[in-house]
Amino acid sequence: SVMAIVTCIIGLHFGHVLVHFK
Repeated sequence: SVMAIVTCIIGLHFGHVLVHFK
């Protein structure tokens, strides 16, 4: 379950970075 949480956090961070770049 920890892996799922980590993946979710990474996904949120990546999405935020993409939004900032755009």
